[in-house]
Amino acid sequence: MMKKIVPLFLAAVSVDASRLRASGVEELGDHIEFFAPDLDVVVQRRIEDVHEISEPKNVKEYRPNPNLIELVGDDLSDSNKADQFDRRETVTCSGNEAKVTVKLTTDAFGYETSYVIKDSNNNAILSMPETGSSFGNKQTYTKNICLEPGQYTLRLKDSGGDGFCSGLGCGSATVRVDGVTMINILNDKSEWKTVDKKFSVVNVGSSSKNSVTGDHGFVSKSCYDTSVYTEIDKYPKETSWKITKKGSSNAIAKMDPILEAYEAKTIDAGCLEPGDYTLTFTDMDGICCKNGEGEFRLIVDGEELLSGGSFMGSISHDFKIGHDWGQGMQSRDWEYLQAHNTRRQDWHTRCNDMYCGKKYRPLKWSDGLAADAKAYAEKLLDSCDDQGIKHEPGIEQGENLAKNKGTGQWGDLYDPDNIVKRFVDNEEFWGWHRNAHLTQALWYSTKYLGCGESVKKMSNGETCRMQVCRYAKAGNCMMGKYSSEEGDNWMKPMMMDDSPCGPVCPPEGCYI
Repeated sequence: MMKKIVPLFLAAVSVDASRLRASGVEELGDHIEFFAPDLDVVVQRRIEDVHEISEPKNVKEYRPNPNLIELVGDDLSDSNKADQFDRRETVTCSGNEAKVTVKLTTDAFGYETSYVIKDSNNNAILSMPETGSSFGNKQTYTKNICLEPGQYTLRLKDSGGDGFCSGLGCGSATVRVDGVTMINILNDKSEWKTVDKKFSVVNVGSSSKNSVTGDHGFVSKSCYDTSVYTEIDKYPKETSWKITKKGSSNAIAKMDPILEAYEAKTIDAGCLEPGDYTLTFTDMDGICCKNGEGEFRLIVDGEELLSGGSFMGSISHDFKIGHDWGQGMQSRDWEYLQAHNTRRQDWHTRCNDMYCGKKYRPLKWSDGLAADAKAYAEKLLDSCDDQGIKHEPGIEQGENLAKNKGTGQWGDLYDPDNIVKRFVDNEEFWGWHRNAHLTQALWYSTKYLGCGESVKKMSNGETCRMQVCRYAKAGNCMMGKYSSEEGDNWMKPMMMDDSPCGPVCPPEGCYI
């Protein structure tokens, strides 16, 4: 998918001459690479009503103030209006100031919403919308300002007293300081007239300025309680398993063929110390599916780490105990992870006739997937002049691709949130399989993410940038019987607890 961009001329916006001369292209990877073989037709029509399965009850009427001028933003119901990268307002901060970006998406009653940024002395630094105007409904507004080091408060206001969720969709608010997300309000269904969120701006040059410490809940322990649940098929004497240290054949824990047909049992594997391990299951034709719906699950500290049952002969999975997957992540890594997970939280906790009662399943960062993504992003630079972006052939990992190329801001380093926006937000009202980037990013059984980027200065003065995100498990498999001609039934496989897509684990092995 390619969007060719011509120079922009916007009324009532100050744009410098070099920016008006800039031009470029934005592209996303070809969906078809990951389709099931029987999906050979790309459905072009849009699905306008994916999220409104039934009419909400007790929805208030729209009653704007007729004296207010309604501001125009990015209408989320039309992807052609959803800007890929905010080009309307350029801000260059001087001295020790930092660029602060406030991004607001309104609900169905945008005229009720406003916000103020205050300093530590309670002085208003910025008030939006401007006097005599109001925000539109279900639209996105981005405002950039420069702030000196200090403590600040974002005060959100809703005159209707019902917060961001009106019954016809939820709004959101994000504050970023020099590209680092400080405030992120998403899927907040609480009722409020005002809500305050604090954030800080630190000195330019501070070591903490461009770094992010992720809150991923890691706690170091001397050992981790581990067990294996096994449900046997019709032929119990074929089935056994063992856990070994990675690279060793000596069993730390095991189960011999001792169970009866269709019996289920959980066996304690002990408290395993931090390290790398391998779980190996042996059965002539697996424990699923033609001879009974058997399965296995590896449980570490109460969390399911591995599961399966369909294999031939044997299957082995590497896994890590006590692995701090957030250690060493860079600021942009966290931004990619958060951009995915905020959207996953929104989608996973929605409820319609395709799925309900789901818990939010966040992704974990994988250095192995990130390394693979980085390597392929570098290879893609050889195709900067080509139209379209080709997926790497023969890989099992899920993959989303993006590209921006051109002069001026078209060749700039895009924020990860804007890149993931192109994968998800811009396809929100499309049906399968035009929305294959969205389904991959939100695929419920996916647990691991890694993204990589590359850049190349071209002889014609343009800058070419490639962005690659890799996923395990991969999404978009077993989708052959789904299409946008059947409404939104594609949500069913996307939101299944598990799927047969591979790989189960990232290159370094599974971990909690």
